[in-house]
Amino acid sequence: MRVFCIGDIRGDLTVDLRPGRASVTTDLGGTAANVALLLSKFGLPVTLAGTVPDSELGKFLISELERNHVDTSCVKTTAGGSFPIVIVTKDGKELASEPWILPGTAYDGIGDIPFRLACPGPEDIVHVTGAVIENDRDGNSELLAFLERAKANGSFISFDINARELYFGTSADRMSVFARCASLADILTGSVSEFRLLYGCDDIREFLEGLDAEGRIIAVRDQADPVIVKHGNRIDSVPVTEGIQVVNPTGAGDAFDAALIYAH
Repeated sequence: MRVFCIGDIRGDLTVDLRPGRASVTTDLGGTAANVALLLSKFGLPVTLAGTVPDSELGKFLISELERNHVDTSCVKTTAGGSFPIVIVTKDGKELASEPWILPGTAYDGIGDIPFRLACPGPEDIVHVTGAVIENDRDGNSELLAFLERAKANGSFISFDINARELYFGTSADRMSVFARCASLADILTGSVSEFRLLYGCDDIREFLEGLDAEGRIIAVRDQADPVIVKHGNRIDSVPVTEGIQVVNPTGAGDAFDAALIYAH
């Protein structure tokens, strides 16, 4: 059994603001990279497919993945690629979450990700994040073709909606790719707003009650409690912050995805 994670690989800069000075630390981030890293720490063999720039930051991201035993053979280094960085304060307040596109560089798109990896089999898991779905028809077609091959081979598919509509918009073509990925998923996760965006539903519980989820797990999460989970015909509301002080929410959704995949 192997896990294939497809999506973005970023650098997280954490800014510790103090009177008179500030310190900055760099960590591995990105929705797909976070899931890959956590699943590898759980002891699962993980292959990550994505891109990093040909720079010192890219080398750092690759080294962090390999140090944590993530297979990076399907991570493509792109010449002149952008600097994918998220800047947050120590308490998790996000200051910026956009690629730094410097003169002479370009934004890495979904078409830059190498999907020509060994096709997953019936014992394998494929996790993909919607953060990688852009307005690139050829790249999106490659992604869907890969997922459909994996599904036909009996692989288990996990899809986190992660719409990123502020970056890439909500065109009909883009939303159709999301809908197809969601239909292939054995585990489907996302926030309340993302489910509403994709399905046009107002009442989430009513939507889940009418959704055919036989053999699937549907999990709707948001910053507010609870997480709503549908498994088959059963719907549960699971509190997640009762008695817990949330220190930093950065990457919380990715940690949730990794735990759900591992538990399943």
